Formats: sequence, structure tokens, C-alpha cells
Amino acid sequence: MKAFNDLGYSDASDVLLVWLSVLPSQPTNLVVTLDEDTVNVAWSPSVSEFTPITRYWIMVRMADGVTFNNEVTGCDGSQASVITNTYCEIPKENLNQAPHNLPWGDYVYIKVIAESDAG
Repeated sequence: MKAFNDLGYSDASDVLLVWLSVLPSQPTNLVVTLDEDTVNVAWSPSVSEFTPITRYWIMVRMADGVTFNNEVTGCDGSQASVITNTYCEIPKENLNQAPHNLPWGDYVYIKVIAESDAG
């Protein structure tokens, strides 16, 4: 950009690079079901208008009732199959062990977060 007055033009400003993109939308229609050995997690895909979804963060609330931890065993949201199918399975036994440490019979709280190159 240059400024202009009666004496002429100024030197040009520095170039500023701006990435035209938006964050992906929030995943919707989260459905969590149980079967004998697994917690099944499914959701509707996020909308990412300018950049593709690069991963989903499948977050499970830990026994402290506050902290959520990314579940990667059986439910690794960076895997192409999980991104494409918007579905994964968490082995129930993983939830009883560190880092979750959920006791049998406890509630399982899950949230899913989408990520793209925009964030």
C-alpha cells in the first residue's frame, strides 16, 4: 500500500500475508453406544470449507470428573479411516486403566473436536 499527497507517493508498506480460511464446524450428532467389549463413537462430519479435516480429537473424561484426555487406542482420530468414517471403537478395558481410570459402572463422557490446517 502507498500513501499519496501533493508531493507524490510514499514508499510501499511491508507485505502482509493473510491465510483466508475458517475453522471447521463443530462435529454434530454424536452417538455413543456400548456393546460387550467396546464403546462405539459415531458423529456427523464437520464442515471445513477451505481446508480438509486433518484429524478428530476423541476426548474421554477422566475419573477426576474434569479433565478430558485424547483417546488414541482404538480411536485414533488422526487415522484416515476414522476421519472418513467418523466412527471409532474404544475397548472398554482401556477406560478402566490409566489415564482414564474409570471404575466399572461409571458414566463415560465423550466429546469430539475437529481439526484442519486452519486450526
